[in-house]
Amino acid sequence: MRIAIIGDVHECWGDEDLDYFAAEDFDLILFVGDLPRFNHRNTELVARAISRLETPALLIPGNHDGTSPLQVLTEAVQLGCDLDRWAGAQCIRVERLRDALGRVPMTGFSVHPAGEIDVVACRPHAMDGRYLSFAPYLAQRFEIPDRAASAARLRACVDRCTLPIVFLSHNGPAGLGGTRDDLYGRSNPEFDNGDPDLAEAIAYARQTGHVVLASVAGHMHHTGDGGMRRWTMKKDGVRYINAARVPRVFERDGTTHRHCVELIFQGQSTRVREILF
Repeated sequence: MRIAIIGDVHECWGDEDLDYFAAEDFDLILFVGDLPRFNHRNTELVARAISRLETPALLIPGNHDGTSPLQVLTEAVQLGCDLDRWAGAQCIRVERLRDALGRVPMTGFSVHPAGEIDVVACRPHAMDGRYLSFAPYLAQRFEIPDRAASAARLRACVDRCTLPIVFLSHNGPAGLGGTRDDLYGRSNPEFDNGDPDLAEAIAYARQTGHVVLASVAGHMHHTGDGGMRRWTMKKDGVRYINAARVPRVFERDGTTHRHCVELIFQGQSTRVREILF
């Protein structure tokens, strides 16, 4: 089974991508979210372009999808503002985004059988491992008031799985290191930005006898080409991938390159590589 993983898009999506994936034999495409740039313009325009894909695909929304720039800033610095007033507007924006994506399902707290695997779509709009991002929206839309409830919902998703599991999230799990070189770490000060509730769900899946093949995410940008951040590792038999090569479309030696990650499953073994096309 051959899967393509698209890191944080940030408006870097076009006809060249559609042509490439129409010509390739991928079984599934996974989007880790963040369709617009930081001004949040053109979100639905990018979504409508993605909706033209012929290959089956799934998308989990990131912290820039269906939110406002002020909302993200407030979450990032924890200003202590009354965030409840934004939850209703976020619900409306998210539904517009869902409509724009068309045949590409927008996921979250859900299970998606896909050929030889079950994809567990984790907490949507994940942003910071220290707290539950966009909590008023999650409480209103999913009845998730805190991280304990999120972890419980993810465990319930795991219980529904009958096939080997791939976890799909925007931010990755905690426990993979806290430096700027690690998949989801920060520096100055060093901090593991991964989500504990996702880490709990992965551990629960393994403890209950499920085969966990991979955990796929983005969010913590890296420059690729041996740049500042590691993008993949294997731990306890699970392949972890941070696909957020940003920008994913870039110039090198006068040529435009577009980035994705290829993940191949053969039984319970995995192979992964970056692709530039």
